[in-house]
Amino acid sequence: MYFPPEILSEIFSRVVVCNIFGRNRGSWSEASHLGSICRYWRSVSLNTPDIWARISVFIENDTHHQAVFPGLVDHLIRAKSVSLTIEINIATSLWYGWHRHASLDCLLTHVHRWGHLTFFALDAGALISLLDRVRSSAKAPLMRSVLLSLPNLDSRTLNCLDRLAPDLSSVSIPHLRFRWTDIASSTTFLSHLTHVHIYTFTQTIIEMLQRCTRLVSAHIEINIPSRTREEPFMFYATHPAKLMFLTTLTISACSSSNIWRDYPFEDIYSILDSIETPVLTCLTLSSDANEPQEVELKHRIPHNKGPLERADARLRFTQSLYSHIEELHTLHIECIPLTDKDLLRLSKGMSNLQRLIIREPAVQKVVHRGFPSDVDRRYAPPSDANLNHIVTDNLLRQDLSDHLSNLTHLQLTIHQWPLARELESRWKETLTSVYMYIQYT
Repeated sequence: MYFPPEILSEIFSRVVVCNIFGRNRGSWSEASHLGSICRYWRSVSLNTPDIWARISVFIENDTHHQAVFPGLVDHLIRAKSVSLTIEINIATSLWYGWHRHASLDCLLTHVHRWGHLTFFALDAGALISLLDRVRSSAKAPLMRSVLLSLPNLDSRTLNCLDRLAPDLSSVSIPHLRFRWTDIASSTTFLSHLTHVHIYTFTQTIIEMLQRCTRLVSAHIEINIPSRTREEPFMFYATHPAKLMFLTTLTISACSSSNIWRDYPFEDIYSILDSIETPVLTCLTLSSDANEPQEVELKHRIPHNKGPLERADARLRFTQSLYSHIEELHTLHIECIPLTDKDLLRLSKGMSNLQRLIIREPAVQKVVHRGFPSDVDRRYAPPSDANLNHIVTDNLLRQDLSDHLSNLTHLQLTIHQWPLARELESRWKETLTSVYMYIQYT
């Protein structure tokens, strides 16, 4: 249970007296009823210290920097011995001395009670400035997780966290770039982690994963680079990282203007080829391509190669993926440019799959390039054709029970086309033991 500060303020700051309602045309019974409610929740909150264990400190400028934020001391007292969830937001990069704020001093005296730390700052050195104020002998034995939002992170900061919280197991660091030298000098810290959420370069991800030998779950964000497709980045580790405990892997591609052209197949299969995941059970592949995008189809001979570009990259991608899907229970594909053939190829290796979730990327229009004459253009797909989607009639005509015998949950978000509903009903007749939810866009 968690009460926001304004509710706690109402409970503890206001004294309900009967004549308040008298002056405001209320009744004595209403006042008595409200008073009993406040007394009840006061009793509940005093006997539930977890309510007070979430503490946020927001520092925007040097105004009142000497004063402890109102209610902070009361929160610390009423939380009793419960581990604290701390959020610190430093919204200034110019004010020297923010780390000497009285509220931070107050929190640092209770660092032994910290269970989770969320830290936002504009200044790259903000966290180390805070940690430097912690006595060298002080520890945070209860701290298991941190979420850090900083412009960058160096090995000194990682090692300070390792010293402060020796049992830290979960680190979330979105929108952050690591340098290889910092990764290499933070092996002890990384070897403790069981959960990571990182945003960084592909080579650095691989170097980091090789040191996170205890990982249970990982969320990796890849920023789609501005390079051309003809110059893909590929890095292969000499020795694959053996992630023997990794059960959940999420790989997200961000910042694409054209997901059909830019999806980082090469980056992802570089990562997949560099790790061993014998117990991986949940895999999510996603992109942020939620808005409809234009797809350019180039003239191909023979035409049956299909409309999607980069067939070789997709084939290599599915081959790399194939070696990690044997034990999968859940596969979630969110707005990435795969085809029905890719999915069918993968389904043959997913005999244990129980949950399949697919959301197709949206196509605004199809533009044809390179057809030399109207005669050749007759063999091109029409501009409104639904040939760039994962779930097509080729897939719906398949009997998935042949490959996915353990499937229990099927969820599709697809584009409606003439035969879709007819084939959907055929699937429902075949997959009688499967929960099926199909949404059309």
